[in-house]
Amino acid sequence: IEHSISVLGIQETKMSSLDVFLVKSLWGNYQFDVASSESQGRSGGLLVVWDLIVFMKRKVWSMESVLAVTGEIIASGMKCFLVNVYAPQDRYSKKAVWDIITNFMG
Repeated sequence: IEHSISVLGIQETKMSSLDVFLVKSLWGNYQFDVASSESQGRSGGLLVVWDLIVFMKRKVWSMESVLAVTGEIIASGMKCFLVNVYAPQDRYSKKAVWDIITNFMG
């Protein structure tokens, strides 16, 4: 609230399930919507949180290392994607993530 954030993406949440009360404590109020993907063991987990006054969600896709939300910016009606990517550091795994994104975009 203090910094007027409209969208927040977090990687490595390590959450096995969504804790709305934890998200509320991060966001500061209940004026949000959220999309998340669970962690795989002790690593991973993606979270996207947005202000309900700014963005309206249409659909969520959760893929390995990628969380995508489609919707529209309310003020302009512009359709867009919010995408949160957690790319591994090794070359082959990173290429696999980019292949997932490329296929998704196609």
